[in-house]
Amino acid sequence: MNSQSKQPSKYLRNRAWIIIILLLGLWLLSEGIAGWQYHPFRDDWFTLGYPNFWHGGSRWEFYLSYHLDSYRPLSFLVDIELLSRFWPHLTIVAAMILALMFWTVLLWRRALSQLWGLPFWGFAVLMLWLPLTDEGQYWITASVGIVLGLWFLGWAWVFLARFVQDELPTSRRIWWVVMTLAFLAADLCYEQYWFSVIGLMAVVALKYRRQWLPLLASPVLSLMLTAFWYLSHSSGMRDNGKVANHSVASVIHSLHLILPQIITIWGSEELDALKLGVHFDRVPGWWLILAAVLGLGAIVLAMADYMTGRAELANGPNGSTRAWNRPWSLIVGGIIWAVASYFPWLVTHYDWVADRSVTVAAPGIALVGEAILAYAGKIPWRLFRAAVIGVLTFLLVALLNLRAQDIMAYNAANAFSGKLGVRVLAILNQHHLKEGHLTVADPTWTFAPWTYTYHDHISTAWDANWAVHYMLADLSHGRNLYQVTELWPQDPEHKAPSFKDTGVILTPARPSLDMVTRMDVHQAVVVQYQDQFSSLRIVQVKWYHLP
Repeated sequence: MNSQSKQPSKYLRNRAWIIIILLLGLWLLSEGIAGWQYHPFRDDWFTLGYPNFWHGGSRWEFYLSYHLDSYRPLSFLVDIELLSRFWPHLTIVAAMILALMFWTVLLWRRALSQLWGLPFWGFAVLMLWLPLTDEGQYWITASVGIVLGLWFLGWAWVFLARFVQDELPTSRRIWWVVMTLAFLAADLCYEQYWFSVIGLMAVVALKYRRQWLPLLASPVLSLMLTAFWYLSHSSGMRDNGKVANHSVASVIHSLHLILPQIITIWGSEELDALKLGVHFDRVPGWWLILAAVLGLGAIVLAMADYMTGRAELANGPNGSTRAWNRPWSLIVGGIIWAVASYFPWLVTHYDWVADRSVTVAAPGIALVGEAILAYAGKIPWRLFRAAVIGVLTFLLVALLNLRAQDIMAYNAANAFSGKLGVRVLAILNQHHLKEGHLTVADPTWTFAPWTYTYHDHISTAWDANWAVHYMLADLSHGRNLYQVTELWPQDPEHKAPSFKDTGVILTPARPSLDMVTRMDVHQAVVVQYQDQFSSLRIVQVKWYHLP
């Protein structure tokens, strides 16, 4: 009798491993389409490159000197003390982050499946590919805090499942302590988790009402400790431009500033990205076929779990179930998570909502998607189920296609930024200009205009004065240090350069002396480039010196 009861569980586990392998294949397919290469983005030049060439001392001193211990202290500590040591071999770091992200999704799925008794395959797919930008998963400096925080939260949910299932008081205390530490680590990695975790834990506490106090106390205590850290580092936060709101009026002002950005990110930008996902002519044909085959296999096997209403991790001790098979609670928890992930903007004056925020909000949307699949799996119509499998396969391939195009454009644009830096440095060194003031004129915010991008996602390092400074310093191994002024056509006249400055003009037009004259500098490097699909190349580089 016992052997018969174990057979379904063993079968489900084997099927789960097959699905995991298929998802891993799809993950490698979408993230590795650019040939497994990584080129530094704007913040990478500072956070990962500059510690290697900084003249101020050790990495620890660099970490403290730039107040990186004040803002996302744990993630910046990992950036500076660990990941910067891989410079310039950042492809290794990118692969590590992608592997950690996949592991993180498996942790979340395992723990949530134990708590809710649902397969959570839809959740896994949406958490991996729903963020319609790779900014929060692929761009190293942006993704370290997010992915590392999600990883800590994955362990927190695992410890939570052990806590509610364990009956020994001593063991429960241990699980509670390590769960709280995991929540604290996530809070110190990235601020968007602060309120989302408490909201989702409140939904979990509805099931385990007798244990609601220790359950809620865990994330609340971790947030209190995090708040104490930030308050004790208020001067560093102020230097980083993150000043706390101290009145209702300032909170309302922050809401007024961030709400239009959030609506744009989750509205028109998501729709535009989805439109790009159904254009299949910019990826190789073999890639599409392989993605469709692997995707169909994963969805067919996963939907079998939804249609039978079984999850391989839902069984408790002695075959009994302690899971909470209530899809509506996932909808509530998912909405709370997604909305609460934007609450941290209300407690500071910082009013820029980066596109990586969708990666943090994605688990909430994924919870809602899981609930929808759970309800759809209960509908007995075979024709309906076949249609669901077909639609889901198409959507999955579209998401994979979008991610692939995003990564190809990302790598092309950032590789080109670095290539421009090498050519500009060569000309400056040729004329013995290793320091001084540079004025950069860059007419574009991205070197990949042929593809859809978020408003700050694949922007070039040449569109920010600090990014140009650190990029040229890193490319010269710390030997060339410039003061940089960024000059845009719409800038006011008071930003006009000094005639003594050296100009750097990036343009798709043919170089001419008139460009230097109009910039009003006495000498300049003029780089003509071409960025038509799918070619990024330097046409010519000219040096001009006015008499």
